[in-house]
This record gives sequence, C-alpha cells and structure tokens, in this order.
Amino acid sequence: MKIFSRKAFFCTLFILSTFSYGLLAQENNSILCSDGLDNDGDGNFDCDDSECQALANMGCVTCLFDGLSFADYVIEYDGACETTNQFTSPEEALGVADNELNSSASANFVSLGEGGSIKLGFSDNLVINSGTDEPDIWIFEVGITAEVTFIELRPADDTTNQALNQAGILDSDGDGFYELGSSMGATSSIDIDNLLPGYVKGVLKFNAIEIQDRVDAQCEDEPEIPGADIDAVCALSSVSSEECGNGIDDDLDGFIDCDDPQLAGDCCCLVTKSIELGNDVYTCFGDTIFLQVDDIFNSYNWSTGINSNAIIVTQSGNYSLTVVEENDCELIDSVEISITEDPVVNRIVGKCIGQEIVVDGRSFSIPGVYVDTISYPNQICDTIFRYEIFDFDIVPDFLGPDQVICARSITIQSPWTETSWPDGTVQPTYILSQSDILFVTAIDENNCLVTDSVQITLANLGNFFVPSAFSPNDDAINDHFQLFFENDNIQEYTLSIFDRFGNQVFKQTGVDIRWDGNVNGRAAQTGTYVYQIEYSNGNCEQSEIFSGDVILLR
Repeated sequence: MKIFSRKAFFCTLFILSTFSYGLLAQENNSILCSDGLDNDGDGNFDCDDSECQALANMGCVTCLFDGLSFADYVIEYDGACETTNQFTSPEEALGVADNELNSSASANFVSLGEGGSIKLGFSDNLVINSGTDEPDIWIFEVGITAEVTFIELRPADDTTNQALNQAGILDSDGDGFYELGSSMGATSSIDIDNLLPGYVKGVLKFNAIEIQDRVDAQCEDEPEIPGADIDAVCALSSVSSEECGNGIDDDLDGFIDCDDPQLAGDCCCLVTKSIELGNDVYTCFGDTIFLQVDDIFNSYNWSTGINSNAIIVTQSGNYSLTVVEENDCELIDSVEISITEDPVVNRIVGKCIGQEIVVDGRSFSIPGVYVDTISYPNQICDTIFRYEIFDFDIVPDFLGPDQVICARSITIQSPWTETSWPDGTVQPTYILSQSDILFVTAIDENNCLVTDSVQITLANLGNFFVPSAFSPNDDAINDHFQLFFENDNIQEYTLSIFDRFGNQVFKQTGVDIRWDGNVNGRAAQTGTYVYQIEYSNGNCEQSEIFSGDVILLR
C-alpha cells in the first residue's frame, strides 16, 4: 500500500505560533511566508496560507510541502556590474519566491551581475539528499534572460564532507563550498543523489549554497539586471520533514513517526483503511485478470480511467488505483501484469554426423524437427520449444583426388590445423617421399572428426650412378666420365661440364654420352669439375636437373 497526503503539514514550529506577532497581521512577503509562524493568526502556516500562495513566481506551488526550507540568511554577496546593476539587495533572494515578473519597480530579486555570486544559508533546516532521482534544490531565477549559473553547496557534517571528497567533487577555492555543477532557467533544479549516488535519504546534509553567474555578456549589454537574477532558493529535501512509518526521527526533534506534532494532520497518520492489489501477476496468453478492492471508499480512479472498485485486465502493463477515504486522504497501490504473448521458442542447433547432443536437457542424435513443452519453476506458463537439429556439412576428399606425381617428393596440404598423419604428427602439411595410400583424420571448423584417404604415386624419373672421379690417361680404365643407368627409363639426357671458374667446357645431348677429359681438343687440367644432368622419361612431361662434382685425375 502506498499513501500520499492532500493536506499540508507545516507543524514543526506550531508551538512557537502561540507567541503571536501582534505587530504583523498579514503574511504577504517572502520572509513571513517561510518563517514557520502563523503571523496573521488565521490558523494557516506559511505556504498553507492563501496570502502566501498568492505570491508571484510559483514559490509556494513548487515548494509547497517544504515551505520552511527556503534560504533564510545571506552569508555573502559579491555583486558585479556596479554601474548598471540596479538590484543589489541580497535579502531579496531569501524566503519564498515572490517576484512580480511584470513590475521591475517592485522587483523582489537580486541581480548577481556578470560573474557575480551570492552565498545563502539555511538556519532552520538542512538541505538533504532525497535518496531518489527527484530534485533536492530548486533555484528561482528570473529576468528577461535565462542565465547559466555555477552551483556550490557547503556540507553540514563530516559524513557529507567525506562523501564529497570520495566522489572527487572539488572545493577549488577552499571556501568550504563544493562545486556541484551548473543550472540554467527560470526554475532550475539540482538532484544531489545524481551527483552523489548510493546514499539513503538524509545521509548527505548541507547548510548553505553558493550561486555564481557565468560571464557570457558585457555588463552594459544587460541594463538594470545584468547576470543571473535570484528570487529564491528552496530545499525540496530537508531534514525538517518527519516521515511517518519508517521508525526514524527524521527531523531529530525527539519524536518518531506519528508521535511527531508535525504529522498530526497528515494522511499517513490518519488513514483507517488500506488497499491492496496483490503481488505482481505473471500469466499466460489469453488469460483474464480481475483486479478488485473493497467497495468502501468515497471514490476510485484507475490508471485506465475507470472509476469503479474493479476492472478486468487482458493486456500486460502497470495498473494503479487511487482511492479517497472519508478523511479526504488518498491511498494508492499498483500492480504489474505480465501476460506471455508468444510462448514458442525456436532452437536451431547443428551437430557432427553421428554425434549425440543435449539441448535444454533433451538428447538428440538424429537430425530433424522436434517439438516439446517445458515448464520452468519460476514461470507459470509452459513454454513450447521447437528444436531444429541438423548435421554439419563435411568437406569430402579434403586431401584432394588420387594423383600421379612426376617428382621424388610432394607436400600434402590439409585445410585444418589439427590433422593427424600416418607418422603420428599433427599439423596441416605432410611431406611424402614415396608412393603410398594415406589415411588421415582431422578436426574441422565445427569441431567434428573427419577422415579422408588419398593415393599418391610418385613417377620414377630414373635411377642412375654418377662416378666421383675419372682418369683419361688411355689405360682403358675409367678413361671417360659417363652415367650408368639401372634401367632404360631415361630416353635422352643432356650432360654439361663446367670448370672451377664457371666456364662451360663440355655439353652434349643423347643417350650414351661420354666426356674424354679434353677441351677443344686439348687435355683438360687435373682438378674438380661441376657436372649438370638434365633428363626426362616417357612417363612425365617435365624434366629433372641433377648436378654434382667430379674429379679429373691424370
């Protein structure tokens, strides 16, 4: 149950009101409307009084429930633009906002001038954080231009001072006022909790505010009222307001909750009944919810616009009800209705061929479409799940086709890093130096195990023997340099001989080639020579080149 009051409750200084101010029979200015006294003796205090509510600039409207929290004394005023500024009375910034916007002759505000400043104090009440995202301070700035001002607050205790320092909020000039940002407009607010989040209501306390005009023009550019024009400062959250039902002495006056005289006429202490819409509701599509309270109140107002004690709900949303008791107090409650409109959940899951997987506690081994209804402990509605299970595609023959290669070796490439070869290595490549059938396993990009085999035939280019030395001395023993073949695969070859300077001394193409150790008809010198053999056979189109050293001896 949530309770809100229609009645004002400015009773903090009720006892003081018995000491009548006989010389003041009216409440018609900002000071009298924020002093906590019934100055005109009509039983109404400050912003409860119709005279105070009639003051201009919406002061009592904006700060109705914290009328005693207006700034009430001047600490320091540092005005600027002395030759043009005609409104330099800092006291006009005290009390409730009361400026007549259409009458500058009776203006109840102070002009700061370009770059000027004012410091105002709160003696009866401390400015506090509300603990919510609602504004905590309201600044009434008037005039023909909405001026930008810099705002600083002075902490009232060590707890607040430490909180400011921990948050990195600065007091650059060391005057005790901490820089909380800027403000702009005729009625601008500041939320302390936005700047210092995480603190419950009333932990952060301030006793003064500094407002400094930002220099954005020349003094002569704004005749009479240069800079920001401050009419009033209201603490929307202050320590003087007792909050009933929380078991805390909020205003530190020795009274707790409804024992506090301040709450003597507040609805939170006067209500005799309650409303309860119940817990939030989570239900299924198509269900109808019936919300109802007892038919014992003076009036009913649902958020849907219906004015009866019951409504029927068929859509999700937040539904609130406001009722009025016989003592003119309002009671409010709300409930969140959540209706599941789409109970179907699709699951599309891939798996490896032959693999069994588990999804939402269910096992699947065969591809297909499956439908199931699953209930969860924290949900009222059963959820229909549609499972689409498919096998990942595999890459067939990832090692390539069977091949006949005219080479003495070949590097086989796999598309995956984790490929296991016949020799036990795990890598993406493998060097094969003899004809063979390879059986390989690998882990693909879907983390599936795949296999492949390939037959590689290395065509024989021919085997031959090359002697390492010969002696052309006509003794009929090893007189020529020649190749000796194991078979007749070599159909034709070219033999080239080079001396140690790289000069070609012999070249001949044929099938039975011999070098007799002569160069241009003359005997070559004893020493080491380089030979190069280029040959081919009938199985391969390309040729192969082989080279080495041979020693000529005489």
